[in-house]
Order: sequence, then C-alpha cells, then structure tokens
Amino acid sequence: MKKNLKLLVVLVLMIGLILLFQNMSYAATLTSSVNKTTVTVGDTVTLTLNANNIAGNYRVTISDTSKLSVSSGSTWNWLEDESTTIVLKANAVGTATITVTPEDMTDLDDSTAKVTGTKSYTITVKAKEETPATDPGTTTNNGGSTSNNGGSTTSAPTFTSVNETVYATATVNVRESYSSSSSKLGSLNAGDSVTRTGRGSNGWSRITFNGKTAYVSSSYLTTTKPEKSNNKALSSLTVTPGTLSPEFDAETTNYEMTVDLSVTEIKVDAVAADEKAKVEVTGNTELKEGENTITIKVTAEDETVRNYIITVTKKAEEPIGLATLTLKNGKLTPAFQKDVYTYEVTLTEDLSEIEIDAIASIEGASVEVIGNENLTDGSIIKILVYSGEKDAEDTVITEYQITIRKNLAGSVVETEGEVALLSQNHLLYIATIVLVTIAIIALLIARYFTTKGEKEEQNEVPDLQETIGKKEENEEVEKEKIEEPEQTEEVETSEKRGKSKGKHSI
Repeated sequence: MKKNLKLLVVLVLMIGLILLFQNMSYAATLTSSVNKTTVTVGDTVTLTLNANNIAGNYRVTISDTSKLSVSSGSTWNWLEDESTTIVLKANAVGTATITVTPEDMTDLDDSTAKVTGTKSYTITVKAKEETPATDPGTTTNNGGSTSNNGGSTTSAPTFTSVNETVYATATVNVRESYSSSSSKLGSLNAGDSVTRTGRGSNGWSRITFNGKTAYVSSSYLTTTKPEKSNNKALSSLTVTPGTLSPEFDAETTNYEMTVDLSVTEIKVDAVAADEKAKVEVTGNTELKEGENTITIKVTAEDETVRNYIITVTKKAEEPIGLATLTLKNGKLTPAFQKDVYTYEVTLTEDLSEIEIDAIASIEGASVEVIGNENLTDGSIIKILVYSGEKDAEDTVITEYQITIRKNLAGSVVETEGEVALLSQNHLLYIATIVLVTIAIIALLIARYFTTKGEKEEQNEVPDLQETIGKKEENEEVEKEKIEEPEQTEEVETSEKRGKSKGKHSI
C-alpha cells in the first residue's frame, strides 16, 4: 500500500514538472540582447531578437543615428515564433540608445493576450586607438638596445613633401608632433578635409591645421573625397505643448495635432539623423484660429531636401456637459440638447425615483445625480458634470436640472402652454369612442339621404296623376260653362210660354 502511494506521488510530481516545463517553453515573450555595449568607431554591434510563442510586429529605434546606424537587418518587421538579428555600425564617438518595442504582438495560444514592454541598451562609442608612432631610430636586439647617448640610437622620421587634400575616414586626433604621446591640438571628424604637406616614414602625415603645422596618423586619412550624405531624415521630433498624431517615425512626413485657443506658439525639437544635415523650422509661431502648418525642412549634405509637415488645428476647448441624457420612466420636455440645462418630465405613475442614463461629453469627466429619491410633484433632480474627478481641485462643474410633474389621475395637465397627453389606455379608449361615434353619424346621414330619395320617387307619380285629373276636370267645367247659357235660354222660353198660356186661359 505504501509502495503504491509513493509511486502515485512520484507520478503526480512528474506530471506537474512536465506541465511546468511546457508552460515555460511556450511562455509568450519577446527577448533581446546585444553582443557588446562598448565599441570603437568602425566596429559593429549585433542586436538579437527572439519571439517566443508570439507573433506580430516589432520596432527598433536608435536615439542618435549619427553615432550608431543600421548596417543590416530591419528595424521594423513581422516576427512569428522565431529570431532575427540586426547589425549596427558605430560611426562617431558618443553614446546612442537602442530601444526594442513589441507592436501589436500577441500570444499564439491566446490572440487576446498582448505582449508589452520595451527594452533599451545604451551603446558607448569610443575613438579608435591610434597606432603609436615608432621612432625609426630606435632599434632593439634580443631585448637590448644600443644608443650613441645612454645606450639607444634615435633619429627623426623623414617626411616626403606633398601638397594634397586629404579627408578623415573617422574621428581622429590632431597632434603637435608625430607621436601619440605628444600634445593634442584638436581633432578631425569623418569627412573633414585638410591639406597634407608631408608623408612621414613612421606612418604619420604632416598637415596644416588652423594655420599651424600638425600631425595625424596616416591610417585615418584618404585622398578619395567621400560622397556627400543624402541622409535627410530626422532621428527625433517632439512638440510642446500637444502630441503628434501618429507617433513620430522617421519615414512618416505628415502629422496632425490640436491645441486650444490660448496657444500661440509650438516649440519644435527636431534632430537630424545625420549631423551634417541642416534643420529649419517655420510656421510654429503666431498661430491663428483654425488650421496652421508647421514645416520642418531637413537639408542633407548633398543638398537634397525632405519636409516634415505638422498640421496644427487651433480651436476652443469643448465645453463640459452631457453627450446624452435619457429617461426610462418619462419623456423630457423639451427634447435633450447639450446646451439646454433645464427640463421637465411628467410621471403618470407614483414612482419614488426614475432611471436616468447620463453620459459626459468629454473623456475623463464624471457625472453625479442628486435628488433622485422620494420624488413628489415639484421635485428637482440635479445632474452635475465634473471635468475631472469629483473631489479634484480646479474641476469645472456643469449643472442640469429636471423638474418632476406627477399626473396620477391621467388627466390633461398644461405645462408651459402645452397640453400633456393622457395615458396610453385612456387615449385608446377615447379614440375608440370617437371612431364609433363618427361611424354612427355616417350611417345616419347615409340612411337619411337614402330614405329621402325613396320618398321623392314615390311622390312623383301621384302628383302627375293629380295634375292630369285637375286638367280634365277644368276642361269639363269650361265645357259646362259653354253649354249652360243655352239651357237657361230654353228654360226662360218655356217659362215665358207657360205664362202666356196662362194668360190666355184666364
């Protein structure tokens, strides 16, 4: 039993160690190293980059490319789970800082995990050691020496007279005599030209320096005129106040920045990558409102030019306020506007507080809501917008107010000359009544006109018959009127006759 338990413990430990080594092997990192931090002019520095279980772009920047420049390799490139090297050459005496930065590098096992952090190396460049001049007159045999005076023989070097222009191949000291132990009169930089008046048998050259005779080691001089540099790049570019967008890159020539109305001048610090290049800045003073253009003109040694342009927009700072203000329990009156600070809201429910969503218009501002509790008719809610932290000094405060109106009966409430709408249920009820009423009225009107039309049609026939009957009756009356006199005459004649007979009878 104990033996089995020991085996189980050993197995668990082995599994744990395997997992640990796996995690260590696949840790997402960008490592770098240099093979040396101190070099002499003309030497090289090798920078090695290792991408461990990561992929993305890296960037290598050099603080002073006149002292240290890239000889081979890329200072910006894609690197995926592999290594690369960059060789840099020491050009002049001084110091330069190499900075390695991962850009958008992510873990191959987790694309959301970003690799960050920079690594810097300061490289010191020293002058190349001059070859000590030997005295041709000094001879040594088997560790001993012979001299006419004191046991050694010394004679001055011989110089062949010349008159030619020579150029320094690197930074080199100028001496008072033809020995590295003699006093230093000055120095020549790479590319500087002087007149050589003699070539010494001891490896030194006699030159004219500042109107005087001086000496320089011949190994640092050449009669071949060096080509003029066409390097017209900047090694760094900074502005005050403000920030460049995008970040400075030697190959990017156009930038933008924004300043407020109080800024009248931008301080521009532009350093040329080549010390022989010239830099000229214009347009950075007397800034006006709106767009301004700053030009950084870099003229290379060969007179070629590159212009870096900074577009500066000068405008008033955005006022502190709210970008949005919305309620979930009512409607603001009037509708929200950033520069309107007083509002009202009518509630048809008896709420003790309402839901408010307020977002500041500038980044870094904070918002505070006061009075949104135990709400009654006439309550005032204050929304305070701070330009920074609530309790910070010199924080600008902007205040918005919302007055609460409660209409619990759902009746019409007049607010500032406008009639508030009833609740949605009442509106539906009223709309239904209105529609039914209109429909009934329409039916009654239609029925009225229909009935009237039928009656008019029925009355048309009797009226015609009555008219015809009256006409016939009138004709008969007229006829009777015509015949009636004849009958009267006959009656009268008969009566007369009767009377006459009567008389005769008597």
